[in-house]
Amino acid sequence: MLPTVIHDVSFDHSPRQTKLSAKDARIEVYILLTQEICYDHRRQPSYRVLYDNAEKAFQSITPQKLKRGLDLKLGPLVFELCLRSLAEALPNDMDCPVGAMDIIQYLRALAGIRERNGQTTHIYSTNPVLQCRALAALTWISFRQYLWSPHPQSFELVSSCVIIKQCLSCGDHLARADFLPPIFLRFASWLSSVHIRHRKLDARRMNEESRDAQDFWKAYDVHLQNQYAREQRRLAKVAKAPNQYRCAADGCGINAMNKGALRRCGGRCPPEQKPHYCSAECQEKHWFIHRSVCRREDDGAIILDDGDPAWEDVDTYRPKLRDPDALLDTGALWATRTGAEIFIDIPNASKYRQGEVFRVRTKTMSPAFLKSYRGLWETRSVRLRKKLQRGELNGSQ
Repeated sequence: MLPTVIHDVSFDHSPRQTKLSAKDARIEVYILLTQEICYDHRRQPSYRVLYDNAEKAFQSITPQKLKRGLDLKLGPLVFELCLRSLAEALPNDMDCPVGAMDIIQYLRALAGIRERNGQTTHIYSTNPVLQCRALAALTWISFRQYLWSPHPQSFELVSSCVIIKQCLSCGDHLARADFLPPIFLRFASWLSSVHIRHRKLDARRMNEESRDAQDFWKAYDVHLQNQYAREQRRLAKVAKAPNQYRCAADGCGINAMNKGALRRCGGRCPPEQKPHYCSAECQEKHWFIHRSVCRREDDGAIILDDGDPAWEDVDTYRPKLRDPDALLDTGALWATRTGAEIFIDIPNASKYRQGEVFRVRTKTMSPAFLKSYRGLWETRSVRLRKKLQRGELNGSQ
């Protein structure tokens, strides 16, 4: 059974040797939000492009310019104000309303959504792309608000919650515009798993809004079909030379998107059995298994232990492996050579989402970083499961 990749992230940050400043941290959050809501998942710019655009935006669009844009109701500046507010990248002394409800009101105006009194706030210099981004931002806010609610998994709340209906409405508009940002996929993926939590609840027919959102469900189904086809093509390619696409060390989990991303063994082993590794550490770890193939002894002599506790077999090999719980230093975060894309799959820890994985791809980060990141997820998952057993959390957390 093929894994369902519910979140595919490409992280190609340029190497940094200095500590992350407060400004850089705000830009990082801003970039993550931009990836989630501003671009279709099929046409995502590289992380380097997003970072450069963010730096230029923070330099050229000052808080004073944002305030002036809000006063004049200029669409691009109003949306930039909303984006920075969501990323908590606005100064504390902004002399304009930037509270949570204010941001929602601005985004609704950008999206052209009528208020309860039937009126709409006119925004100048808007366009279809900006309207779609505003709808995606509203989906992000609503979905986050719902997951943070006290009991988000209750049967009644899932089927009748106004927030879920709002997300469905925004998602249906995005699907009709053929604009599917990652937040669209994340909400659709979560909503499609509702029947696992509640056997009597069909997410596609649980209320009028869900039944009417035909474009929403059709777009998500097409995405699943395309994702399944891509994974099949990748695995067919891997099957022709599996030793070149996976690190041979047991439990490593590092995979290559293309040939040449992993380093091959330099020994005399047969080409069809020649293992490839993501790092020298994994090669040392795997040597116990590979040495019989790589360096066969002609005489077949067996080394015997004479019983002396101070004696060590000549053929004994104990590589010095890094402590998996140890923190990586700055130099160990970055790949020794950039351009070769590797990835790691992290299983979804939810008992309701078995068979689903988060895929993290990179051309600049090291294999050690990816494995350390996976370890953080696994540690967090174990802690959450223990809290669930003790009744300290609800099912969604």
